[in-house]
Amino acid sequence: MIASCYLSRTKLFLFRGLSRYRMIITAAFMTSLVFITVSCSDEPAEKENDLKSTITEMARLLEMGEIDSLLSNYAVPQDIEVLKSEGRYEHVVNAFTDKYAGVLSRQFKHALTLEPTYSNDGSMAVFNDEALPKPLVFLKLNDKWYLKN
Repeated sequence: MIASCYLSRTKLFLFRGLSRYRMIITAAFMTSLVFITVSCSDEPAEKENDLKSTITEMARLLEMGEIDSLLSNYAVPQDIEVLKSEGRYEHVVNAFTDKYAGVLSRQFKHALTLEPTYSNDGSMAVFNDEALPKPLVFLKLNDKWYLKN
């Protein structure tokens, strides 16, 4: 009787220990599934589509000659504020119209055929290719892409 009672308590203790072990393994497995699911999401594809649609819109504005709209909407806001405070904004708009609009439009169209390199946090994208005179750098600020250079 004593031996059977001891044996049943031991089995119960072992079963409880095994149950805890199973719970820990199950929790670890479920956690790993969540991480795998999150890491396999379409976020990079969405980020790239968002960037490429921004570049497409920028090229359209260049082709239509809407340089002021391009700069005010897609240049880094802090850079535009510096240009305006120094009184150089109008000069930059005119120079852009005369010299850089066609070249930059072609660079944007070429960038659409490339895959960008993203920073670790995804806030910067760089298009670099031999056909580009210098890399095109885009920054993401408040969920919107801006041309840095």
